[in-house]
Amino acid sequence: MEFRSLLIKLFNQLTNNDRQALHFAVGNKVPRKDRDNCTPSGSLNLLDSLFDRNLITEQNFDYLINIFEQINCNDASEQLKEYKLHSIKISNTEQILSESSLIDKSVLNIEDDKMRSFSNDVSRQFPPLSSISELEHSMLRSNTNTFSEETYNFNEHERKQSLSIILKVLNQKRILFSIVLIIITTLSIILCFILFQSFSIESSKLDDAISSQNIKQSKGLQYGDYSLIQNETFNDAKDRELSYSDRCIGVELKWSSNALFSIQFLYSNDRPSSLHTTTTQSKELSILSSQFSSIFMLNSNEEINKINLYQNLHQTNFNIVGIQFYTTNGRKTNVFGSNDGHFITESFEYYTFGYARGRQKKEKGVEMLQFIWFKQSSMEEQIATVSRKMLEMCEFTYTSLQDLKFVHANGIESSWYDLKRKFNRQGVECDSTASYYEKISKRGPELFAIVNNTSVFYHDNNKWSKYRSAANITCNLIPWSDTNPLKEP
Repeated sequence: MEFRSLLIKLFNQLTNNDRQALHFAVGNKVPRKDRDNCTPSGSLNLLDSLFDRNLITEQNFDYLINIFEQINCNDASEQLKEYKLHSIKISNTEQILSESSLIDKSVLNIEDDKMRSFSNDVSRQFPPLSSISELEHSMLRSNTNTFSEETYNFNEHERKQSLSIILKVLNQKRILFSIVLIIITTLSIILCFILFQSFSIESSKLDDAISSQNIKQSKGLQYGDYSLIQNETFNDAKDRELSYSDRCIGVELKWSSNALFSIQFLYSNDRPSSLHTTTTQSKELSILSSQFSSIFMLNSNEEINKINLYQNLHQTNFNIVGIQFYTTNGRKTNVFGSNDGHFITESFEYYTFGYARGRQKKEKGVEMLQFIWFKQSSMEEQIATVSRKMLEMCEFTYTSLQDLKFVHANGIESSWYDLKRKFNRQGVECDSTASYYEKISKRGPELFAIVNNTSVFYHDNNKWSKYRSAANITCNLIPWSDTNPLKEP
């Protein structure tokens, strides 16, 4: 009724012109008789027609607001808008109050249900209490237990979250560690492959014997053009399928007066070397015009314990031009090839020659050599001892013509090639079979030569002269560490 009262008030405020405009604006929405009667009573009939046709209702009267705005009755339209806003506020308030009432009732019902459930649980779990104080004490204890259980559940949840975070971090570290391990493994495989390509693998039979029989191995240096070790043409351990029981029994050599053309070590297993059995390599060696050939054979109880090499430093390839062998029986061979080259010697205390590896090339002779030495030893020796290099020292006595005093001289082996450069000497070698030495004693010649262990020569005024009073000529191998006066050539 409040809305209709507002409409009566508004229509009483309209002028005759406003009513006529209102009736005209409504048009054929209402019957013509109501539209033509513009009196106050006719306007009320017009409103009834609008209500009957549901063009306006107490909740929705936007149509009437639009009509008033069209005929410029702004005051009437504003009052209707204010009423509409007021109605919306009242409706929302009533709705909120209604919902709140429903919630309160629901909460009360839930609380009642909880209390009834709690009461039933207490009656089932506890005996009847005789006093109100006992009931309060029981309820307090129940609440305390509930609180403790909730606290425990909360701590348990927090602990699980922390554990989950720790597991995630550990998984990330595990993944990172796996990646690093894969990278290291890959690099190790690549490195092993490079090493395998760079150095030939020795015979497995020989390696097994070395590990099982407490055999100590000493690998010598690479002599000659050692940059070619990757392209070696022979490796006796592999080519001959050597075991430790196989020993070197001799050496076959081809040479001229100024070059060493080929070398082949002979072993007790009597397997031919691939170096001399392959057609291509045999053709290569046959091209070399060697003037001499010889086979140096060892006795049954004899082994090589020292090897001298002579290297040509005039050429860019640094070929081996001469070689000489010493044995455990005190034998010393002549130089096979030429001794006109840089002197190199290799010998290790208590070690004997095991096998060789190297390279021989067409029209170039022996380009590179490397020797491997063996020694039978106990496990303690393998751990505690280090192989010592051996050199030959020769000594003799003579009477000095300067003061007629008895002189005891000794020297360390070298070569005429090195000595004449070191001491600025001129002239030719003493003899093709001579061995040369550099003085390490206080008195004696700076350099001297010994031929056949019977004659001693000194060099003066660019020529060699023989000592007539030389005696007590002895030559022995001594550890290199005992020869402090000299450095290694």
